[in-house]
Amino acid sequence: MLRLIEQFGVFLRRLLRLKEEKEIVRADEEIAEAMRDLFGVDPRFFPFLTAESLASALGNAERMDLFARLLAEQAEVAGLRGDPFRAQGAAQRGLELLDRIGVTGDRTALAARLRSFLPP
Repeated sequence: MLRLIEQFGVFLRRLLRLKEEKEIVRADEEIAEAMRDLFGVDPRFFPFLTAESLASALGNAERMDLFARLLAEQAEVAGLRGDPFRAQGAAQRGLELLDRIGVTGDRTALAARLRSFLPP
């Protein structure tokens, strides 16, 4: 698990740099790579996964937490790309994962961030 957290930190640093440089398409590609390489989830099939099957594939609360954080990044990048429906889908799936593991501590801020991509 420690290795995954370290790799996720590296991913977040690369993603931040890409967003700062306005390399939004590349940021979107980076998210897809992280989805596949860090979590074993094929980004082409992600939209078709149920929350239950995704949670099962991820396996534990720590991985679900990190994946929800990845989905918050995906929602932000989708919004920057002008794709509110994709942003909403990522945010909704992130919230579904958080519901399974509990919204406590720093997950409260994550849940608020994810909700910000949903319509009022």
